[in-house]
Amino acid sequence: FETTFIPLMTPVVILMMVGPFMRWKGDVLGRIVRKLGPVLLVSVALGLVIAYAIEHVTWRTVLGLTLAAWVVLGSVKLLVTRLSDHAGASAMTRLRGIPSGWWGMWLAHLGIGVFIIGVTMVGSLDARLDVKMHPGETATLAGYTFRLDGVADVPGPNYDAARATVVVHDGERLLTTLSPEKRSYRAQQMPMTEAALDIGLFRDVYVALGAEVDGGAWLLSLYHKPFISWIWFGCTLMGLGGVLAAADRRYRRLAERRVAAAAAVGQAG
Repeated sequence: FETTFIPLMTPVVILMMVGPFMRWKGDVLGRIVRKLGPVLLVSVALGLVIAYAIEHVTWRTVLGLTLAAWVVLGSVKLLVTRLSDHAGASAMTRLRGIPSGWWGMWLAHLGIGVFIIGVTMVGSLDARLDVKMHPGETATLAGYTFRLDGVADVPGPNYDAARATVVVHDGERLLTTLSPEKRSYRAQQMPMTEAALDIGLFRDVYVALGAEVDGGAWLLSLYHKPFISWIWFGCTLMGLGGVLAAADRRYRRLAERRVAAAAAVGQAG
């Protein structure tokens, strides 16, 4: 997804942040360059620095991080510019004076930036390991240590399951204990995997239990997905932005005037 989404959306994302800074029918290119040129340069620098920091310097990673920085920094500059319109008023007065439609646009733009961060980091640092483990053995993925403590048979309301106990350490620190299951539903006689996951702000860790193999070993799939929650958080911000924009009274009044005008035309006819 990252390999196609980021390059295809690049022109749209760039123009998305240019549009709010333009003056309708009365602007020149030089003013836009002076206003947004520094933001673009800082965004490119941040894209390169962060890509080096995470040790994944590819053009897609640099491009994605640059676009994310462009949207986030551009949104911050847009808010600062809006608040500076009434410099004599207090900060709260200026904030209250901004209509909900503008906040909706601003939040939606910020949500796109957060979404791009999530997509880029997942596409760059996503890791998976399929491993065969006996109870007591460990496996390492993305700096985390997974130890299989055992697998026990447990009955469910309409299924029988094998439930594993997997202890996850981040270095010396105990991170979590996960309990993935391999279920067999009695009615359909269909085995299904119930993955266990630990959700964090900057990463999600998944464990899925596979089949039992020879010698009492089990197949496990281990996953590390960095910043995947940021994808959902970005979508939430975009949705909230849409709700705020739709709640703007200016749009409701415009719709009411259109209905009234249409009714007047109908009566005249």
